Amino acid sequence: MRRYASSAYPVILIWFIAATARADSGAVTESRFLQALDRGDTAAVIALLHPAARKEVDEPVLATWVTAMHERLGPHVAVRRIASSQAHGLTGTQIERTSDVQFERGKAEVDITVLDGQVIGFHVNSEQLADWFQGPRQIEPYDVVAQAFIRAFLREDSGKSRSLMHPALREAVSVEQLDDMMKKVTANGGCLKSMRLVGQRFSSEGTSPTLFVTYDIECERATGRCEIEFQFVGMKGYLIGFDFR
Repeated sequence: MRRYASSAYPVILIWFIAATARADSGAVTESRFLQALDRGDTAAVIALLHPAARKEVDEPVLATWVTAMHERLGPHVAVRRIASSQAHGLTGTQIERTSDVQFERGKAEVDITVLDGQVIGFHVNSEQLADWFQGPRQIEPYDVVAQAFIRAFLREDSGKSRSLMHPALREAVSVEQLDDMMKKVTANGGCLKSMRLVGQRFSSEGTSPTLFVTYDIECERATGRCEIEFQFVGMKGYLIGFDFR
């Protein structure tokens, strides 16, 4: 019994040191995150994100947000921690920190969640950021997805088409319905010859911001247009609608 009792103290000490180190890691990551925002450095923010978080963020949307932070709030000048907690899970220890942050041109409440020194989630609440998103700075990633969807649709590849849809759209349009749509369009038009991006518009009306991209479509026997709709949830855009005409 003595042997077990005496060995408990080093274990407790080691655990305490490890817990303190994890807490310090959260503070260091928060500091690096704020410094990246100070510089308006989107690449540095992305580098701090956990791989799971990167999947939920589109770089053009993040770049728009980082620019808004940099231009509207400026560099941070003081940080006051409000709350901090740790949760020990199977994948590691998550550290959640909430801070009042004073910037040169305003203030914000910053929530950040850190896992293994990487940012797994963040939220910045400030009056100056109320209308920060007026569309992504670049539409190239959405153009790529839209064109891939149109090509798959016009070769009647329902598997590929559905893989590019948001789950809500997949639920709304069954495989059978999608197949029928594809067959109707290809029966009238034939195989795709070319497509060209001819328009884009952004709407912030409704519950979620939406980007519409429009293409001129030339097929073997007919020409027409297709409009693809992307809806933004958080910092990611999802293919939520399409219209061939």
